[in-house]
Amino acid sequence: MSKQSEAVKIQIMDKEYLVTCSDEERPELVASAKHLSAKMSEIRKSGKVVGIDRIAVMAGLNMAHEAIKSGCIDTEDTQSTASRLEHLNLQIEETLAKLPPIEGQVPENTRREYGRHYRDLTGELVPTGEPLKIDARFQPLGDRRQEVILLGSAGQRIITAGEILCVAGLTAGLNTTQKNEYNITVLRGPSISELILSPQEIDYTGIEDPSAVIALDQEGVNRRREMFGSLGSKTLILQATGVEVPAGKARIHPIDLKSQKIKKPDWALASLGVLAKLGRIISTDMLEAALEIKFKDKILANSLELVRMVKPD
Repeated sequence: MSKQSEAVKIQIMDKEYLVTCSDEERPELVASAKHLSAKMSEIRKSGKVVGIDRIAVMAGLNMAHEAIKSGCIDTEDTQSTASRLEHLNLQIEETLAKLPPIEGQVPENTRREYGRHYRDLTGELVPTGEPLKIDARFQPLGDRRQEVILLGSAGQRIITAGEILCVAGLTAGLNTTQKNEYNITVLRGPSISELILSPQEIDYTGIEDPSAVIALDQEGVNRRREMFGSLGSKTLILQATGVEVPAGKARIHPIDLKSQKIKKPDWALASLGVLAKLGRIISTDMLEAALEIKFKDKILANSLELVRMVKPD
């Protein structure tokens, strides 16, 4: 008895195809088409493969790999399987060749024009307020560019202290910049802030000749270990107790914050108080004004108390 063939309608990724097969092969063909469509849709959603032909090839490879891995394909029957796959592939190619070419834009690739879409989105946003304006109230402690490096570790509020130092510079009409370095891990690794305060415009934000280096933790110092050998005699190093710094020409000023019962998360802010009381970079008036701008209520009161009580020696 001969097998009768007829055209079977299958659907793959929202498109219909007519494939000729026998009645006995029909259930397998429909199931295969459904499985292939699911695999192709999965690949398309991943966004890693573009183009229907490439998606089909990737889906076919994945399915073949899964079949071989699961043992569904017998290596002894590989030639027979390859012949059947080639026959099905020819049938699909013949069917695709009869379809009219796609004209115009592919629906799933339709996107709004970027500029118009961006303007529509931003037009719905609430306008931000004017940026904070800080008036110059104090005289700066010098007429040249000052560079400061804070070397600490995660949890010491190094970045916040750097922001406060910059705000203090703004209260004296100085231009300021801040560059930070820290690990993406939480509460681990070095934390470093590079600050520049200058009466002139700052064109280059790299640190060339630090006026002060504040060494609060070994992790931060180790991260910038090669820098210490190039420091000149005019550089001041505030060295926290327990932190070792490489030998060099810079002048070292030890600070024992632990004996003053200052908690480690407050060392960075306390070191700014020491810097101000030594008359380097900023004054105590500039520092306190910066704290009043940065903090409010209880945090402000505690911060002011800290910078006022810290001893520079």
